[in-house]
Amino acid sequence: MGIVIRQSFWNTVVSYAGVVLGAINVIWLFPTVLGDTQFGVTRLLLSASLIAAQVAQLGMGNVTFRFFPSFQDADSGHRGFLRALLLVPFAGFLLYLALFFGLRDAFAALFAQNAPLFVSYDLYLVPLVGFTLYFNVFDAWLRSVYRTVSGSFLKDVLLRLLQMTAIGMYWMQWVDFHGFVVAFTAVHGIVLLAAVYWTWHTGELHLSVPYRPPSAETNRDMGTYAGYAILGGISAIAVANLDLLMVGAFLGEAEAGYYAIAFFIGTFISIPERSISKISYPIIAQAFQNDDRKLISTMYAKTSLNQVVIGLLIFVGIWANVHNALELLPDGFGVAKNVMIIISAAKLVDMATGANSIILLNSPWYKFDLTLNVLLVALTVTTNLILIPILGIDGAAWASFITIVVYNLIKFLYIHFRMGMQPFRPAIVKVFIAGAAAYGVALVLPVLPSVVFDLIVRSALMTATYGAIIIASKASEDVDKIAKSLLSRFR
Repeated sequence: MGIVIRQSFWNTVVSYAGVVLGAINVIWLFPTVLGDTQFGVTRLLLSASLIAAQVAQLGMGNVTFRFFPSFQDADSGHRGFLRALLLVPFAGFLLYLALFFGLRDAFAALFAQNAPLFVSYDLYLVPLVGFTLYFNVFDAWLRSVYRTVSGSFLKDVLLRLLQMTAIGMYWMQWVDFHGFVVAFTAVHGIVLLAAVYWTWHTGELHLSVPYRPPSAETNRDMGTYAGYAILGGISAIAVANLDLLMVGAFLGEAEAGYYAIAFFIGTFISIPERSISKISYPIIAQAFQNDDRKLISTMYAKTSLNQVVIGLLIFVGIWANVHNALELLPDGFGVAKNVMIIISAAKLVDMATGANSIILLNSPWYKFDLTLNVLLVALTVTTNLILIPILGIDGAAWASFITIVVYNLIKFLYIHFRMGMQPFRPAIVKVFIAGAAAYGVALVLPVLPSVVFDLIVRSALMTATYGAIIIASKASEDVDKIAKSLLSRFR
């Protein structure tokens, strides 16, 4: 568990540095400089490119995590696995191009009435999808060889710094909006080049090594798994982005911008989960390879507890500071107030169930998880179609909440009855007591005159209360170790 804690810690540090930059960009800089409609266009371009890139990846991300342990051999360049990892998504990208240009008119008709500006920039999806696709490929490769922090830095920090540069060029009137979209697209290409360079710099760019599977059955097994992984990967990324696209189609670009900001704030809570998952995935994959059920069960419980420890603090922090967030956001974003709380609650449920998806994807029952993801997309589309016309952007948030709760409940029950594992330990009760105490502090504290001062004081008092209870009650062994280590270094 040491490598998990160490790399998860640095991943979390990098991720939260990215959150600060992302908050500056998404909450303040982009909407202020671009305005509601143009900002909404950038969010729609990103969401559409993420979904398309996942389709074009043809399941190779999940295939890498599951099968790389069989190929892992540094002396032989990992049996040329990188070649397959690069070639298969290229075929997927060609398939995407055929679909994009074949269905372009239908795509335009869907958004023409409420999001016409987005339609006029749809061609930029082609390079955006290509850059995003191959960054994901190299990120999966780096994660498999336990170079997880580099991918986090490139995606969460470098990309956002470059985006900040692009918006600065527009603000200084060096480029018009069209020029900004070009720069906004190009920075994704720069980050991809940085990922390639880092792979080469660490000695993991094995392009000259021929592909040599460990057995004749490996290719067949990988192909079967990839077929299900395509569905699973598409489902996961679609659920995270379909709501924004449907808000854009139903309500317009400006509403999509409002929803994007509120959703961004709501997903603050899930940053530790992404950091922990990056390093937990290859370890759980290796544990299944070794048939180490004890390690799998331990990882399941610890990911759940540690994610809740961090996630619950962020959740109560968002809930207690909604009034401050609305004061800091540009005018008009008050319509998204409820979205922040609903989305953060949904993400907390997802975090509480630990590494359930990782376990299922690496288990003999991976087909269940990947098939379930298809049903998840259907549920997402259905709930959004019903709730957005009734509740507006709140409807999209509730659709996400319903989908995430149902999805995780089914996975929890399946793992419990099929594998005899469940992630919850008695210590989680201590965590929720700490959360209730922290929120109680926020309730009794009066609203201070200065928004920034209120935000700092309220958050600091809540964090101190929460942290003191967590450490004193020894709710998490790993948190306790980190606290002792930091105290030792401070001394």
